[in-house]
Amino acid sequence: TMVKTICGNCATGCGFQGVVQEGVWTTIEPWYEHPINAGSLCCKGSAGREHVNNHRRLRYPMKVEGGKWKRLSWDQAMGEIADKLKAIRDKHGPDALMILGSAHHTNETAYALRKFAGFWGSNNIDHQARICHSTTVAGLANVWGYGAMTNSYNDMRNSKAMLLVGSNPAEAHPVAVQHILWGKEKNKSKLIVCDPRFTRTAAHADEFVRFRPGTDVALIWGILYHVLKNGWVDKEYVKQRVWGLDQVE
Repeated sequence: TMVKTICGNCATGCGFQGVVQEGVWTTIEPWYEHPINAGSLCCKGSAGREHVNNHRRLRYPMKVEGGKWKRLSWDQAMGEIADKLKAIRDKHGPDALMILGSAHHTNETAYALRKFAGFWGSNNIDHQARICHSTTVAGLANVWGYGAMTNSYNDMRNSKAMLLVGSNPAEAHPVAVQHILWGKEKNKSKLIVCDPRFTRTAAHADEFVRFRPGTDVALIWGILYHVLKNGWVDKEYVKQRVWGLDQVE
C-alpha cells in the first residue's frame, strides 16, 4: 500500500509516499507532484523510515541495575519516572526541572515537549536552535518585523535576479535550492553568489563574488553605495516599505 504523508523532521513540509507491506513500513517512494519537494528529500527525510523501524531503535524501557541493562514494563517505567519527578517537584519546586529539546525531534515531539513544560509549571525549557537561530530571529525581526521566512518558494521561481550572501542552500537546504535552480533555468533569473568559499551553490552561479571572511558588511555597503550613486533606488518602494534610508544617504 502506498501512503502519502508529510515529513515531520522540519517545517519545510516535504511529501513522500511510504510503502507499507503487511502493516510494516518497508521503504519510501517519491511523491513527484508534491509542490514543495517534487519527489526529492534531504538526508533526514530520506532516513525517515529509520525513526520507525530501525533495528537499533529502543523498543521498550531499559534500566541499569547492578551494572546490567534490565527490561522494564511500560507501567513500571512510567511509574518510576513519575514518582521521581514528583519527588523533585515537591522538594524543590517546578523550576528544578530543566527540559532541553533537539533538532532531532519531529515537530510533533517538540510541540508535546513544550506542552509538558507548560503543564509542569516551568519556563525552564530550551532548544539547541536557540543558539544557532536566535541571532537570525533578532535580525529578521528588526529588519522585516517578522522573525522567520518572509517570502515563499514562488518568489524564487518567479524572480529576475537572486543575490545570495554567505548562503549555501545546495548543502544546507537541498529542497529550497531546487526552486532557486528552477527560477534560474526556467525563468532565466540571474544568480549571484557572494561567499568566501566556492560552494556547490556557487558552482551554479552566473556571477561568483569571493570576498574575505568578515568583510560581508563592507560588501553590502559597497553595493549600496553604487545603488545610491547611480540612482537605482525604487523610490516608491522605499516610500512604502523602508525606514531609515535617509540616514544612510
